[in-house]
Amino acid sequence: EFGQNNKTGEHVLFQEKPSGEEVIIDNQVYQQIVKILRTIHNITPKVEKVKSDTMKELLVEINREDIAKSAKKENTSTLLPLISSMVNSSGFKYDVNSICNLTYYAFMDAISRINAINNANAMLSGIYGGFVDTSKLDKNQLNWMRDFRKEK
Repeated sequence: EFGQNNKTGEHVLFQEKPSGEEVIIDNQVYQQIVKILRTIHNITPKVEKVKSDTMKELLVEINREDIAKSAKKENTSTLLPLISSMVNSSGFKYDVNSICNLTYYAFMDAISRINAINNANAMLSGIYGGFVDTSKLDKNQLNWMRDFRKEK
């Protein structure tokens, strides 16, 4: 249920268990849940900073319209194209049957890793061919063994 914390005035979600114990989700717990879900699903938050209240209201309205449009769209599988792409990728060591043994996090990490390897190889080919200006290149992108969590 949606309610308000009497001590702090903060909006909270709460549920009473059959044992009488209350489960309360306040903003701090909510932020922890969001952080965990973003990590699992490899999602980077889109932060938009505005200076005026008018612009803020406009961005909120645009986001609401986007949500309404996406709600009207037919649901499609987000995993199917990822699984198909990875199974048919030369650097992926799992097949259609064994991919089910991977956790979601491990699968998403494998996608990021293979993308990094392919990008690094393409950049190196461009560098060796003389088509890429190395002075404008982020050298970290060549390191496909980097920690992706630090990039968020």
